[in-house]
Amino acid sequence: MRRRLVHQKLDQTSAYNRMSWGAHYLRQGFLRDGWELYQARLEIPGHPSQWLPSEAPSWDGIADLAGRRLLVWHEQGFGDIVWMLRFVPRLVALGAHVVLALPDPLLRLARCLPGVAQVIGDGGVFDDVDYHVSLMSLPYLLRVRPNTIPATVPYLTPPPETQEAWRARLGPKTRLRVGLSCSGRANDTRDARRTIPLHMFVPLLTTHNVDFHLVQNHVRPSDEAALAALPGLHTHTEALPDLAEVAALILQMDIVVSVCTVAAHLAGALGVPTWIVLSTDAYFLWMEGRTDSPWYPTARLFRQSEPDVWPPVIEQMAAELRTLV
Repeated sequence: MRRRLVHQKLDQTSAYNRMSWGAHYLRQGFLRDGWELYQARLEIPGHPSQWLPSEAPSWDGIADLAGRRLLVWHEQGFGDIVWMLRFVPRLVALGAHVVLALPDPLLRLARCLPGVAQVIGDGGVFDDVDYHVSLMSLPYLLRVRPNTIPATVPYLTPPPETQEAWRARLGPKTRLRVGLSCSGRANDTRDARRTIPLHMFVPLLTTHNVDFHLVQNHVRPSDEAALAALPGLHTHTEALPDLAEVAALILQMDIVVSVCTVAAHLAGALGVPTWIVLSTDAYFLWMEGRTDSPWYPTARLFRQSEPDVWPPVIEQMAAELRTLV
């Protein structure tokens, strides 16, 4: 029997504070308590907005997965999904036949993960499974601690044909290549705290002897004037229909500079040196007070020292970039 992905709200009301405390502990680096409390999100009505039910039980992290079909479904943003895909090889190593349910822009990229039995998109159908689990629950169920974070990179790779196509499109490299992503999806709840207007990156983007490329598939209307004034910033929006193409473009970069959005996660997952620009109240993933990330060994974190004040952070990155050329 085959089942269709559907939406369902969970009917409980008292878990928001536990989820918030979970995020707080994760920000502090206390992963055991943090991930356990963060599980409370599954009890909040309407969160996650997508729930993939099955007559099979939720996987509890204990039941034997050898030879079992495990439906692994997404619940949050593209960046969170890329972050959590690092755990799929561990499920495969436990003997699971992994069925991944992901948004359409991630399908081609996820199909390159070794050992995955099936990858389906939103609204797709899947065969009967033995268990199901959310991607964001895997750090809790797999009992991840600071010293057991699976941080080997790359753990994602785009299809070989896309890599070859981007090598041909960009041609031989003659100067340092730097990718930029200054904004993510506007409907993200954290967007106001992470997106930076393109014109603020001018001190970085006017560095001599560097080729700059926008590694995102959109340009916001508010950034169009700045883009027109930056003829040296190459855009590829029409050539980036999904995240497999974005990943292949990122692999052509020497450095990626990104706000907290999917490009930062992709670059980190691909093992590309990544400079991530963070607000004072950055997402809990990045923890507090760190300039590195235990999740992404090639990442450097550049943080605001004052809320909503971006120029000093960008000037710092521009000064460091000048030392490389």
